[in-house]
Amino acid sequence: MLIDTSFLWSVASFKVGFSPFADLRLGETRYWQVFVVGAGNTLIVVIAGIVSSTLLGVVIGVARLSANLLARRLASAYIETFRNLPLLLQVFFWHFIVILPTLPARQQSLVLGPGGMLNREGLFLSLLSFAHPSLAWAAVALAALAFVVLLGSGRAPDGSTRHVAVACIVSLLAVAGLLWAAVPSFEPPQLARMGVVGGFWIPIPLMSLWWALTVSTAAFIAEAVRAGIIAVPAGQREASRSLGFTPFQSLKLIELPQALRIIIPPTISQYLNLLKNSSLAVAVGYDDIVNIWMGATLNQTGQAIIVIAVTMIFFTTFSLLTSLLMNMYNSRMQIRER
Repeated sequence: MLIDTSFLWSVASFKVGFSPFADLRLGETRYWQVFVVGAGNTLIVVIAGIVSSTLLGVVIGVARLSANLLARRLASAYIETFRNLPLLLQVFFWHFIVILPTLPARQQSLVLGPGGMLNREGLFLSLLSFAHPSLAWAAVALAALAFVVLLGSGRAPDGSTRHVAVACIVSLLAVAGLLWAAVPSFEPPQLARMGVVGGFWIPIPLMSLWWALTVSTAAFIAEAVRAGIIAVPAGQREASRSLGFTPFQSLKLIELPQALRIIIPPTISQYLNLLKNSSLAVAVGYDDIVNIWMGATLNQTGQAIIVIAVTMIFFTTFSLLTSLLMNMYNSRMQIRER
């Protein structure tokens, strides 16, 4: 079998449909760029799916233990339904039965005010651009630094709380000033004869895949959340109520912080499953790494060993990285006995 890496610098004979990081045109895209865009598209749907499934899973898991009978039954029905359906079937259901038939054609697009428009081709949002991009990136870096400092302030001495608050306010003002100095402008999408021009495009296959992954993974995370809360001794809950805590305060301040130590390990497995299940993007035509790299590129170059090996390295690397980050967070949340 032929092994030759020179094809990476050859021009691909197909066009990548969705590439938010670069303007890749037919006849100008090289195969290594196809890999980079496919990997980036995979990470987009995985990161978005992890965030949304975690939020939805916590809400469903708490509702599963609610004193309200209707909320408890609805949460139970949600979990039992989506946990027992094949994920590929769910992807088809949301894409071909729910989302595509309910959206209008291009000429009858739903106009979302100045923010954008929605049709069967996707969601088109106004594109934010800056006359001085370097100042905008400086604002993003400063905001990220302030966020990290704010997260670390939870373990700071009590006397430093005021200083942290002042630093956050100053950082917020500095970020706003940098963004204003960068001269932002909005480019709204507009209907044209051959399609929609301008704006930022989020394709329907990406939305369908993201939603299917979110709904399915949230069902498993909800069960982990429920198990974690149940494992907290009942005396903790009763003690918080005797101190005058409301049920929400008891859940937020007493039960969930202790339950996290039990919730995190099974949740790591669900995050890894979500990463691997993102390969079902090929079923709805989303341009992820499996579709445009292991599919189109492999078919056109015949470099099976290199293409499949690189794909395996990609999934293994990011699975290990996800597991490492979550295990670090889990270690931080563990109770250290003296």
